[in-house]
Amino acid sequence: MIVLVAGKLTILENYGDIANVHLGNGLSIFFWKDKWNIQALENTFQELYSFVKNKSLPISKVFQQDQITTLFHLPLSELVFAQLQTLLAIMEETILFDKEDTWAYILGQNFFSSESLMHTRPWFDKGRYI
Repeated sequence: MIVLVAGKLTILENYGDIANVHLGNGLSIFFWKDKWNIQALENTFQELYSFVKNKSLPISKVFQQDQITTLFHLPLSELVFAQLQTLLAIMEETILFDKEDTWAYILGQNFFSSESLMHTRPWFDKGRYI
């Protein structure tokens, strides 16, 4: 997303940085990259993530897999296999619903304002300007 803040265009790498997601059917949420389970799974399971074949799958596609191991380059190391077991436990506790996923702007407003973003997000200084 490109936004105008303080007269400069900046690229926000991930809309998830300025929004909270509420899981529904999992069609619009990236399994590895979005923060649907406390933090992004790519950060929680870094070693396992390095074995992932397609890092941009939505949650719904991952949950449709008959064999979860088809999503990974094999063989898995013992450490990575242990992370996979932990991930499977998380997945067993996760329920997909027959409704759309919802995304809410973190500042509690129903609209996005680059001005409010600039004044409230300390990570803004890490943004890239163009």
